Amino acid sequence: MAGKQYTPELVPEVGVQLPPGRYIHQIATMSDDEDTSTGKYQIKARLAVVEPAALAGNSHFENFVIGTNDDPSADDPNTWKGLGAGRYRELLTKAGVELSGDVEQDIAAAVGQQIGAHITQTIEPNVTRDGQPNPYAGRIRSQVAPGAFFRPGEKEVGLDATPSDNGRLKATASVSKPVAKPVAKPVAPPMATRGALLTGTKAAKPAVPVANLRCPICDEAVPRAEFTTHVDTHE
Repeated sequence: MAGKQYTPELVPEVGVQLPPGRYIHQIATMSDDEDTSTGKYQIKARLAVVEPAALAGNSHFENFVIGTNDDPSADDPNTWKGLGAGRYRELLTKAGVELSGDVEQDIAAAVGQQIGAHITQTIEPNVTRDGQPNPYAGRIRSQVAPGAFFRPGEKEVGLDATPSDNGRLKATASVSKPVAKPVAKPVAPPMATRGALLTGTKAAKPAVPVANLRCPICDEAVPRAEFTTHVDTHE
């Protein structure tokens, strides 16, 4: 007896999860109790797909790294002027949450809210931003680029690639189109003279010289070159 049937092409790879596209997520969890591998303060969020319905329940993870090399704990207010804090603000704002100035209060208000996100994919580099070896080098990762969060209803939900693509990045081969050869324009027939156009008549053909002339005395056809001599013979 056959077991449960499924389509292998629809099963996402671990770490890839979501194909590129525009989603509506619910903020499922948020926390700031785990620093990065280099000891920098960060806020982590798990976003659960609500739409498209075919991928509902799948998760996308976003980390907002606030700490820096000079201030890994993000205690200096100026540290919060960085990109990571800006993306954190974007997440809350697009989810309809007002920044409170207290991360715990932000999290309590944000969890359960819905937010739109345009998911793209990137390939992990060989080294991290800190110059450390990247243990995930070469791995495909889904991400939300800065400015890619949106309020539900602002953008149409849909995938940039179908789930059957399995969320993989694909190189698109450029196919060169054949270059059409220039078509020679037909040569227009000679135009009639201006006079013919004005009168509506065809242009006259040039006169063809007459080879022989008829003698008015003897009525004989005589070559033009000999005509004068021939007539003189009759005098």
